[in-house]
Amino acid sequence: MFEKTVSAALNKFEAGAVFLAAVSGGADSTAMVTALYAIQKNFHVLHVEHGIRPEPERHGDVEFVTELCRNYGVPYRIVRIRPGAIEQIARRRSIGIEASARLLRHRIWNQEAHRIGAERVLVAHTQDDLLETVLMRFLRGSGPAGLAALPQDTGTILRPLLTLNRADVLAYLSEKKCSYRTDSTNDDIRFFRNRIRHCLIPCLNEYFPDWKKPVRDLAETQRFVTDFLQIQSHDSIVWDEDSGFLTTDAESFFARSPIIREEALFQAADLIMSRSNASCEQPDPARHKEKMPRRETLRSYNRNSKSMDAGPIQIVRNKSRIEIRSAEQIPEQAFALLIKNPGIYMVHGISVWCGPVEKNAESGFCAELPLVFRQESQCIIAAEDQLGTAAVIYYGNTVKMVPARSSGTFYFHISKGEKNG
Repeated sequence: MFEKTVSAALNKFEAGAVFLAAVSGGADSTAMVTALYAIQKNFHVLHVEHGIRPEPERHGDVEFVTELCRNYGVPYRIVRIRPGAIEQIARRRSIGIEASARLLRHRIWNQEAHRIGAERVLVAHTQDDLLETVLMRFLRGSGPAGLAALPQDTGTILRPLLTLNRADVLAYLSEKKCSYRTDSTNDDIRFFRNRIRHCLIPCLNEYFPDWKKPVRDLAETQRFVTDFLQIQSHDSIVWDEDSGFLTTDAESFFARSPIIREEALFQAADLIMSRSNASCEQPDPARHKEKMPRRETLRSYNRNSKSMDAGPIQIVRNKSRIEIRSAEQIPEQAFALLIKNPGIYMVHGISVWCGPVEKNAESGFCAELPLVFRQESQCIIAAEDQLGTAAVIYYGNTVKMVPARSSGTFYFHISKGEKNG
């Protein structure tokens, strides 16, 4: 049954198609490789060594995968991530270790798949992974697309074990008398997924024993909702090409419901970034996904309708039109400074000091974080937070600042040139 399930997932491809199997050495990926070998599929193995766990454990995984591939006569490659690299990216991007590792891992998968000409990257996700992912995204407040069931085939990644569960995997390995590796970090509840797996799911199993089917049904329903929203937003909000930018009528845009506008912004961002990625010498889908604007950012635009930076794209309200452009299309003389935390920042020769609100402050203005300083014209900078415009700064030989309101959690002082802390 296990091998027939794997075979059915791959049979839609032509005979002789090459696949890249992502193998950690754990139970799921070991079972997948064993099944691929049994059904005689043409595949390569890629093992990514993340450089996170103790060296002896990492070395043991590499040895296990190497021996497994040699026993099966399968081409394989080991890629080692420099120790500390994942933590560095996590700090720089303000994301968790899990998310940082996933970004690097997917990037390596796509690069290797491109190198060998693989039809798909095979990933050993099971029904258990699907349920954990839905619970994680629910607790993070994801929208319909985030709650939608993991697709078996995304166009880059294929999940041949997605209709199977952990018990099926262990039964198959027992039948084949196959050993596998156990990742010590799987028990570390500092990681979000492990807290779901070891704390929340046992509680659900005990007090709500029938919870799995309703959650799977929820994920499937959200998949339908996502498809519906994509169609509705595509049909009701039309993006026109204008000198490489995407534009649409502002009045028509804001006449639509917020969820339709949100989905339309996602589609426009995806289109612009896909084109930018496709123009690269070696397209990187993982990099594309990594840089996509966050839902909360686009929702913020829907609330205040002001021009704003949304990561790799810029949304501009230009009279009767809304314009979306990539970061590469922003003119060189233009700039935008995003302030997320208190501190001292420099922009175009102007010093910006951000800290707690000062009593009787007369030379600055109050606003919320995050705050964006954006060039409006040759000598005008606008400061905008989630409530709208907080101040306008006129600069040249001197600096003049005009507050737009008097209240806010943080105080900003503007001065010409360097300001000592």
